Amino acid sequence: MKKTDSNGKNKTRKRAICVGLLTAVVLVGAAGCAYMSTRATAYQTVRPETGDITETLTASGNVKSEETKTIYASVSAPIAMLEAKAGDLVPAGEPLVVYDATDLTLEEKEAAARMKQAGSAYASTVSQNEKNTLIYQGAEMTEKMFQELIAEKYIQIYQLQQKLGKAEVKKTDINALIARAGLDGDDDDVDDFAATIDAWRAEYDSMGVPELEAELARQKAAYSDMQAFRSEYAEQKHSADVRLIDPNAQRELLYKKEEAGYVKEGIANDLDKALTGCESPFRGIVTERFQESGAYVTEGQPLLSMANADKIYVSADISKYDIDKVRIGQRSVITIGNRTYRGTVTKIDRLASTENSDKAKIPVHVEFIGRVDDACLGIEADVEITLSHEKDVSTIPSSVIYEDENGSYVYAIRDGKVARVDITCGTSDGEKTEILAGLDANETVITDAITETQLGKAAKADDAS
Repeated sequence: MKKTDSNGKNKTRKRAICVGLLTAVVLVGAAGCAYMSTRATAYQTVRPETGDITETLTASGNVKSEETKTIYASVSAPIAMLEAKAGDLVPAGEPLVVYDATDLTLEEKEAAARMKQAGSAYASTVSQNEKNTLIYQGAEMTEKMFQELIAEKYIQIYQLQQKLGKAEVKKTDINALIARAGLDGDDDDVDDFAATIDAWRAEYDSMGVPELEAELARQKAAYSDMQAFRSEYAEQKHSADVRLIDPNAQRELLYKKEEAGYVKEGIANDLDKALTGCESPFRGIVTERFQESGAYVTEGQPLLSMANADKIYVSADISKYDIDKVRIGQRSVITIGNRTYRGTVTKIDRLASTENSDKAKIPVHVEFIGRVDDACLGIEADVEITLSHEKDVSTIPSSVIYEDENGSYVYAIRDGKVARVDITCGTSDGEKTEILAGLDANETVITDAITETQLGKAAKADDAS
């Protein structure tokens, strides 16, 4: 029984000790918790820094040219030389195409001969026509003159015939009076008739019939000669009139002469084009060749296509989230492999493209600055566009900035406690971000991860930071 009592007392004593120890632990834990609740937690922190910051946008695209041109045949002729092929870089002014001008040279000579022949025919016709015109005009004038002379001569002959007619009447009257005097047989009457007859005879003699008859003969001969001359000049006029060229026919000869001249001039121009050939309009890259040396081409037929090598650019695809930041004139760096070039934004397309992505993007032209000799059309290139550059601004690491539906914010130590601080951000280069508002220059920003339960708790900056 004592053993039993001894064991019971021992168990009671152990239980009391355990209870005491547990109470002590609880008291110590409570005291520790109270102590811990008033102790400040140390955090890694940073302070805003003043300096420069540059915001850039990186995109990619293919190298293209702002200016492309198709070279067409300037003349119909065989190609003597066309050596440029796709991918060749051709200097400005370098011969691209040389034509075979043999056929055109012969055609030009033949056209010159035809033009000369047509000109001679027209000149000869005009000259002959001028002569015939002069003959016609002279004959017409002379015929008209003789016509007037004949009319005058006719009047003269008529007047002479009138005088001779009166003399003939007088002669008839005298003979009739003589016959009457002989029939009466009375001497007194005969004497009376004799005086009258003598008077009439004296009057008849004064009319100068022989002279009138001689003059009439001369006038008739002259009249006949004038009639012959008039007929001769009338025939001459008619002959010249027949030889005169119709104005329409003369114009037709003139047209033929002019047409021959136009043909000759056209062939001469073609020959000049063929001898000149075709030169590169700019320093360009041949993108496609359509013809070969030896081929016969007609005027206007395409020969090759070229892209201006001094107007190359990268067509960079920009997303809808970044396009509002891009402006014409912004500088950029173009990277192709291990080579870099200077560039500038020259154009923002207004037509979205899905060529290189399922999502539509806006092509932006980033043009190379200066002459580029080693860039290839169609090759992929990266561009880094400088969106903005700010000097002497307040910045903090981008990694300590958070965002939610209310905007951007950081965690900072204010009044010895963890606090959320709303901020307004500006330019960012990915590593640093400009702070426009919300933070003072000496603000202590926590870089450690913070949870909602830590807000309002005591905090201090880790001395190591």
